[in-house]
Amino acid sequence: MAAKDGDGAAPAVAHSKGGKGMLLMAVVAVIVLVAVAGVGLVLGRVTASGGGGNGKGGERTEREARIGARVTLDEFLVNLADNERYLRTTIAIGLAEDFSEKDMEEKTAPIRDAIVSVLSSKYLRDLRTEEGRETLKTEIKERVNRALDGEKVLAVYFTAFTTQ
Repeated sequence: MAAKDGDGAAPAVAHSKGGKGMLLMAVVAVIVLVAVAGVGLVLGRVTASGGGGNGKGGERTEREARIGARVTLDEFLVNLADNERYLRTTIAIGLAEDFSEKDMEEKTAPIRDAIVSVLSSKYLRDLRTEEGRETLKTEIKERVNRALDGEKVLAVYFTAFTTQ
């Protein structure tokens, strides 16, 4: 009989250990599912709001669709308004679909002049932040478009940007 009790006790202990392992796996599975659902919810909201949640996602997509050629200009090296500092940058511009690269080549001098005027009017403190550089892009776009008598430049991109 002792043999029967021994045989009966061993499966009960094994079943008890198996139950704890299954419970632990179930708890881990629930935690993983909740985490995945949370990440999916956050990503879904970011995607629905246009990417970064800044509300400009639709506008940016529409503007990008209107941009024809993107042209990289030669490097700019200008003294900043500080007089002791300089800026070295390379700029690419996104042109309107109705303004060709050939049109742009014919107007390179007024485009570069407008950009140099904007860049050299800046202080180093104006260029240190992302907000300052975004403001600079807007100013460059506006000044170049004034020089071209119309909205020919839709976007400005810094492909290199160094101050000293």
